[in-house]
This record gives sequence, structure tokens and C-alpha cells, in this order.
Amino acid sequence: MTKNIYEYKDASDWYVAEWGKSASYSEFERVPAEASEILDRLESILAEEELGLPLNITVIRYGSAFRFLTFLLDILNQETG
Repeated sequence: MTKNIYEYKDASDWYVAEWGKSASYSEFERVPAEASEILDRLESILAEEELGLPLNITVIRYGSAFRFLTFLLDILNQETG
């Protein structure tokens, strides 16, 4: 099985994710709680639609809620079409 690995990196944001069968979230020390809250809200929305978000994600640097949400939605779009 081919694993799909995604990464976004710029001066203020850096995320690495892997689409798989389960979900996990980790972050580096100085990442605000807002990042995990965005992920939790997206997972709740998808659960209501009976969709999942099997994404292992690590947030290394976080500077933009918009950029993080765009990263997550781009992955979801690529994986579910």
C-alpha cells in the first residue's frame, strides 16, 4: 500500500501529515491550542456526514488558521475526491 505523505512549509507554518487508517495529532511545544481546535471541529463536521479523517498530523510551526485549514481541506479533497 502506498502511503500519502503531505507537507506544507513556509516562514510561519510547517505541517506534515500522512493519510492512513487511523488518526493522531502531535505538535511541537509552542503551537497554540487553536491548531488542535481547528482539527477537532473539522473531525466533528466530517463525523456528522459519516466521513472520517484518518490523518496522522504533526504541527511543527503554526502561524495561520487559514493556512492550516486550507492544508487539511486540500488533503481531504485529494484523498476523497
